[in-house]
Amino acid sequence: MDVFIVEGDEDEFDDEWSPPGPVQISLQKGTLVVQIHVITKVEEFNEETLPDVYRAILAPYLARRRAALRDIEMTVDYHASPFVWRIDIECNLRNRLVRELYEIGSGAIALLEAAESGELTRETTIELLRAGRVDVLIGQPEGPWLDVKSAHYDLNTQHGKISIAQAVARFANAEHGGIVVVGMRGKRFPAGEVIHSVCPVPLDGRTLRRYHNALEHHLYPPPDLLDIEEFSEG
Repeated sequence: MDVFIVEGDEDEFDDEWSPPGPVQISLQKGTLVVQIHVITKVEEFNEETLPDVYRAILAPYLARRRAALRDIEMTVDYHASPFVWRIDIECNLRNRLVRELYEIGSGAIALLEAAESGELTRETTIELLRAGRVDVLIGQPEGPWLDVKSAHYDLNTQHGKISIAQAVARFANAEHGGIVVVGMRGKRFPAGEVIHSVCPVPLDGRTLRRYHNALEHHLYPPPDLLDIEEFSEG
């Protein structure tokens, strides 16, 4: 059984002429598969290693959504840009909605496109960090939803605890929140701050808990959907 999804305005849909979008859902011998198609626009890439790059980027994103990458294959066997890749994502069958499956597929496409183009959103930035692709952030501007800091906040002092609380509070008051990345350095240009380099910071078993404690005691009311995560550079 296959489900083809047409993207666009419902008023313009035609059951004969409207082409299906890049996300397809199928049930294959009891296995639920979301199939997506991704266009690789770069002229130079290694056909043998690119699937491994895609796997590394998608693995944490899919794991959080009870899914796993099943297969990657280039759909046309020739060397002329653009290159179209078919990616099969195996999903857990339990309690799934078509809308949720579509969002898994479309989110995976957006994530891979962001990794290639460097055009980031809040959502793709988080997923790329989880995938270890911190390099994608280099060259991106700091701004209304993204801030970086080259060293840990000094949580041994009241000033450091208040500083991290203020940084989180600024984004908590924004409409869609924001991201503070500790371990990257910004550089000031006439047009503003730009993320310049990666400078990893040390972590131990107490680091994340200390950040949680500082925010719990210096930020009121506590913001919704606050996550503090550890990322490793890939």
